[in-house]
Amino acid sequence: MLDEGKLKGAARRVKGRWQINEKKADALLKQRLDPSKRKKKDPGEAQDHDEAEKKEVVKTAGTEKLTYSEAQTLNMQYQAALRKLDYEMRTGKLISMDEVRKDVFEVARATRDAVMNIPDRIAAILAAEKDQGKVREILNAEIRQALEGVAKSGLCG
Repeated sequence: MLDEGKLKGAARRVKGRWQINEKKADALLKQRLDPSKRKKKDPGEAQDHDEAEKKEVVKTAGTEKLTYSEAQTLNMQYQAALRKLDYEMRTGKLISMDEVRKDVFEVARATRDAVMNIPDRIAAILAAEKDQGKVREILNAEIRQALEGVAKSGLCG
């Protein structure tokens, strides 16, 4: 853009390096991107659908009033956030929500099955027991054993 003269008045060379006046560059860029000042290929042609779609995306994202440098900064931050998420997924710090749901379902199902099997295992024992304290002790032991079995099965981390 600089060598093509598109930022005339906003940039100058000093000791072989470009110095850019950010405010002037933003104003020139805004002027160049203003659709009302663009030449249309066909005077009767409506605004290009893709252009309208891009404007809608920018409006929805809330970025229509950003300067060029702010937009670049935002883009760099966005790219850095995506790279961080990708890194954390690859290192195992993050996992997909579908994977979590599947694992939670498996743990819940194993827990349910273990608890639901208790009555079949101890019904006869409890029927023969007359001491309420002993019944409570047997139930507690069986429930604890069922839950420990689920924990040791490897489903719980």
